[in-house]
Amino acid sequence: NMFHLGASVDACQKAGVWLFALTLLRKMHISVSHPSTTTQSSVIAACREAGRWFTAISLLEGMVQSSIQQNLTCFNAAITAVERNGYWRAALGLLRALHYTTLRKDVVSSNAAASACEKSAEWPMALCLILQMAAQHIVKSTVSCSAAASACEKAEQWQRALQLLDLAFIARVCRDTVFCNAVVSACEKGAQWLHALRLVRLMASSMIKVDTVTCNAALSTCEKAQRWQPAISLLCGMAAADLQSGTVSFNAAASACEKNDKWQLTLMLLLNMQRATLQHDALTQRAAACASCRVGEQQVTVAILKEMAATWIARVR
Repeated sequence: NMFHLGASVDACQKAGVWLFALTLLRKMHISVSHPSTTTQSSVIAACREAGRWFTAISLLEGMVQSSIQQNLTCFNAAITAVERNGYWRAALGLLRALHYTTLRKDVVSSNAAASACEKSAEWPMALCLILQMAAQHIVKSTVSCSAAASACEKAEQWQRALQLLDLAFIARVCRDTVFCNAVVSACEKGAQWLHALRLVRLMASSMIKVDTVTCNAALSTCEKAQRWQPAISLLCGMAAADLQSGTVSFNAAASACEKNDKWQLTLMLLLNMQRATLQHDALTQRAAACASCRVGEQQVTVAILKEMAATWIARVR
């Protein structure tokens, strides 16, 4: 009967068996009664989990054609399905379709649409969604703001990312590590080292966790701006905070030093990197080569180069 078929569809959705759920739905359409809105929602959710975004949209359209009552759960499941595949135009189209119903989008709808825009670096649309949420009295969330900030970062719109951070503060939106990291990365793309360092300090003073991603983005910002002193300070700060300094961290600091003719400090960093058994790459080798070109007859420098060479040879063997 319809009850058992509905329960089976719900079980298929939870198990991620989208094709079987779709088959059961078709059987229900053949029967006398139409499937319930809840059942339709379960099948759309199953398609979402399986990445079948086009099928999810088709099912939603079928509900309209069959005069089956839609609810926000159905729309949100379909929007999330297209969001996971980065189809921002489809996500915004579904949001617009909500205006032709008695339903109103909520924070879940807006978050999913903003995430879809983020995946395609569509920062104007992402910011537009944030403004619409305020105008429609939808509580802005950290998820939507983080997505918009990440879209700005991908499009190298660091000014917009900083403005969004300020807007989140005014709106009392919780600024977490992911959100702040996106803004620091946006500053990195624009070589805005002062803004990046200011944000790292803000995170620390606001009890927002500063992680390796935060520091690496700030280090890269200093490297691009050729600011070796704050780069060294950040690297030392990572050690003091028990944060893992990796190849990216050392490369950025070493490159910043090398660009400022601090070749002896560059070699010391690369040597410490080897002592920490970190994997070196092309950037590491470039920094070492550039620093080596500036080496004179100083005994300390020669000793450092010899130890680096010995370590590299030992690893090859």
